[in-house]
Amino acid sequence: MKSANGASSQLRIWDDDACRRVHEATLTVLERCGVEVHHERAREILAGAGARVDGSRVRFDADLVESAIASAPKSWLIPSRGNGPGIDLKNGSTSFGTGPDCMYVRDVATGARRRATLRDLEEMAALADLLPNVDFVMSMVLPEDVDQEKLVLHQFRAMLAGTTKPIIVSSPSDGEPVRVMHDMAALCGEAASFACLTSVSPPLKHGKEVLDQLLVCAELMIPLVLEGAPNCGVTAPSSISAAVVVGNAEVLSGLVLH
Repeated sequence: MKSANGASSQLRIWDDDACRRVHEATLTVLERCGVEVHHERAREILAGAGARVDGSRVRFDADLVESAIASAPKSWLIPSRGNGPGIDLKNGSTSFGTGPDCMYVRDVATGARRRATLRDLEEMAALADLLPNVDFVMSMVLPEDVDQEKLVLHQFRAMLAGTTKPIIVSSPSDGEPVRVMHDMAALCGEAASFACLTSVSPPLKHGKEVLDQLLVCAELMIPLVLEGAPNCGVTAPSSISAAVVVGNAEVLSGLVLH
């Protein structure tokens, strides 16, 4: 992390050699075990890129993974929809923002605990817009007073109304709402002013909705936070290093497809 006066600090848990061993183990897992890919078009794309497809199981040679890593941009700017600086995604840069999807709020007027509404989300986004140390906005609450079939679009509209800062969307749906949000952000000044957060289905599996979002984000040049989700002793081995290998394999296989 770097302070305003240019001073920086860094915490390292593993040295370069340990990181190299984890990476090499990850490549072995991707080559021998592979991942489950539950999306027909994704499997076709991966097969065309040189991955080995056997039913829903896809295996990756090390060269294919290394090529994908080398092709990934070293930095990426998510602009704001106003005069703000946006988010500069690069090594050594840290951004802070709100989190997603609480079901309940404490009413500021009455103090009562109640289910969240769309107005709550818009007001929270407006508050985050005024806070100088908040760099991006997420949905914060799950409003109950909207059509739940179109929940993510209602959330996105409320955030667009409340803030000009970059938005990070957390959506369990497929890729089609991402296209709509892209158009909505464009109407508000900047189509590229948001990113998507989605999660792998551990261990070593990519679900259909997740891959649909991934492919749409790749098509529209929208940054994707593909979150690995290994749970030590449950959906991953019990040791921390082995769990990191599983999570790394999940994320890097998504990067190859992207």
